[in-house]
Amino acid sequence: QVVQLAQSYGAAVEAELGYIAKLGQDKDRIALTDPRDAEKFVKETGIDWLAIAVGNAHGFYKGEPAIDLTRISEIAATTDAILVLHGSSGIPDAQLVAAVDSGITKINLATEIKHCFMQTLRNELEGHPGIDLREVFPVPTRAVASLIESKLQLFAKKDITTS
Repeated sequence: QVVQLAQSYGAAVEAELGYIAKLGQDKDRIALTDPRDAEKFVKETGIDWLAIAVGNAHGFYKGEPAIDLTRISEIAATTDAILVLHGSSGIPDAQLVAAVDSGITKINLATEIKHCFMQTLRNELEGHPGIDLREVFPVPTRAVASLIESKLQLFAKKDITTS
């Protein structure tokens, strides 16, 4: 029903399949997305974008994550849904590039972006006597733009028209 309603507005629907721990949840619990389940879920729901559990978690990681690139490739082979990697904040650049090479199309970096903004804002506010947000917000906004540009540069040399 959600997909049908979204389609009537020309909107896409994104769903998450598997267990991707959120902030405060058990990150040791594992329920990776099964490629067969992904295929069935996309066919039965008609969703456009599928966020998959492949060793990723929302929020920052305590150690280096190990993204299951083989699983991404297997899921990509079973469905034409756009594959999404939730919990990308803190995943090493090489793993992000490999995830895209394996079939990921959309990468979510909310935690990293919010952290960058708030840390930069805190630094900017230290000793700042004014009350005008227009004086302090441009600095963290530029820092976030720089972070996003650096992530985009990871993929800038890729020929995405042939993938």
